[in-house]
Amino acid sequence: MLSPESVGIKAVAIPGKMRAPIISIEDSSKDVKVSWIEPDYSGEPLLRYIVKIFDKSLATDAYVEYQSVCNGSAPVVMASRECLIGMNNFTASYDYDVGDLIKIIVIAENSQGLSDYTEVTSGLLVQGLPQPPSDFSGIAISDQSIKLSWTLISLIPSADNGFTEITGYEVWRYNATDPDIKYPVPSFSNFYVDTSSIASGTSYKYVV
Repeated sequence: MLSPESVGIKAVAIPGKMRAPIISIEDSSKDVKVSWIEPDYSGEPLLRYIVKIFDKSLATDAYVEYQSVCNGSAPVVMASRECLIGMNNFTASYDYDVGDLIKIIVIAENSQGLSDYTEVTSGLLVQGLPQPPSDFSGIAISDQSIKLSWTLISLIPSADNGFTEITGYEVWRYNATDPDIKYPVPSFSNFYVDTSSIASGTSYKYVV
């Protein structure tokens, strides 16, 4: 008869429940960064993570794994527990609108099966291009200068600013013959344009 000391028992189970992933903007690329915390894997090594995106283009509105976008079994993803997803994927491929909550879940797997997961209930919204500024107007200040004015877009996240920060404005000058000219403008609502180089009798158009 074996003594209790000579019997080794290894308790194994499926991984512990995954927390909701952290969804943020990657500083350099401006992609969506998905990161997560390693779960308790109950004595049995993890085989992979499964990253699923809520796909609104499907009739069932389901979470689907897209390994081409974020492969949770890749060694680098297993080690870093993060991946990057292009922001445009959400509107182009998964039928999100600008301003929708980005919904992603992460599931851990070991030899015993799949973990439970936690859904994201708040956080990063899909970002897009801002709307054109309103009340754009121009007035001549002198023979060689015009003042362009517009209403600043609100800093409060909304469809007007594409649910992201407005970093500046651009004023463009067009006419039928000359190359287009761009004037970078900081976050101001007034801009003075030197018109000394324009040709008399030629029509020009400015847009912001």
